[in-house]
Amino acid sequence: MKENFISFQEEKKNARLFLWVLNIVWVIYETVYSVMLGDSETLIRLEVQVPTFLYGACLIACSMYMMKREQAYRVKYIYLIAYMCSEILNLYWYALHNKVAFDDGHTVEFVFILFVPIFMSKRYLLWLFLVIMGKYSVLLVLGEKKAFMPLVMYSLLLFVTYLLLNRFLQYLSTVNNVMIEKRESEKLVVIGKMAASVGHEIKNPLSSLRGFTQLQKEKYVDDKVYEHMIDEIEHINNMISELMVMATCKPSTYSSYLVEEIVSNALKEMSAEINRKQLYLIYDVAPDQIKIDCDHRKLKGVFLYIIKNAIEAMGHGGTLQIHINKRNEDGVIVSIVDNGCGVQEENLQRITEAFYTTKKNGIGLGLTVACKIIEEHDGKIHITSKRNVGTKVDIILPI
Repeated sequence: MKENFISFQEEKKNARLFLWVLNIVWVIYETVYSVMLGDSETLIRLEVQVPTFLYGACLIACSMYMMKREQAYRVKYIYLIAYMCSEILNLYWYALHNKVAFDDGHTVEFVFILFVPIFMSKRYLLWLFLVIMGKYSVLLVLGEKKAFMPLVMYSLLLFVTYLLLNRFLQYLSTVNNVMIEKRESEKLVVIGKMAASVGHEIKNPLSSLRGFTQLQKEKYVDDKVYEHMIDEIEHINNMISELMVMATCKPSTYSSYLVEEIVSNALKEMSAEINRKQLYLIYDVAPDQIKIDCDHRKLKGVFLYIIKNAIEAMGHGGTLQIHINKRNEDGVIVSIVDNGCGVQEENLQRITEAFYTTKKNGIGLGLTVACKIIEEHDGKIHITSKRNVGTKVDIILPI
């Protein structure tokens, strides 16, 4: 399990560095602190040092175990909780005996704060804030006036640390998004070349097949089979042309078109498949005629692909719903709903990635290209799905 942007290997390196720095600082601090208080005998007293050594050894052992289990991100919390427990005991001793148990701050607290930008975890920063602020707030309640300055100082330091951490995380998020977009763009270039090449290779034999079928039709005029074959060949040819238009990143040509007309044209091409599967179609269109500026061929290809996916997801006798509604005054929403097999939640987040598919015979390009086309039209695609219930695809386009 990961907590943030950092990979396991980086988290492990950070945890090791944290262990070295924290333990070295803690040993130096305790040594100097005891000498300055004139209590150097404490350093050689076994009844004091043995429990301390065992406590530190247990913390190191727990940390190594977590790193071995690939949970290095837990190391910082182990030490933070251990520090909190020791400070609770310290405060209890202070309240019970009213003896000197507090100075102007603890060097270990600076180490905890120092590693906030390195760990890059807002959750860790929140817990650190609660522990440190809680400690000095309790001391103030107990009447320790010396706790006021550390409280103010740590408040400012933690606030500045939060600003730096937040800025750093925003920068990393931006870089990560740019890298993802770059990878997707590179994939789309490959898609375009593949679509042009494969489409060309398929259309050439289709033309020959159509010509041969046409000759057979003229030879056997009364045989209706050849006429049906020609219609199917034309249907395949048109679908390939639409997919090539979608995939080959050609400049869009915008004109004003009725949304209903574009959806209806896509629906007509899939009518044979709808009838074959005996699907129940609910086609709900807004009473107002909604026009948008779009490349109607590309947009038709998007609707064609999504309707085709919905049909494939359903068995015989399923229900296909298509709704066209006006969205406020500046948009239109086309909803395509099926009651098919649905998509698992873990797959839903990746279905728009290029070359990612859950279909046996799919190559994972359709939704990637569809999303790209909708983005070119300044629109959005929202996909919701539940396993064995169905899928809903909302396509939102500006008017």
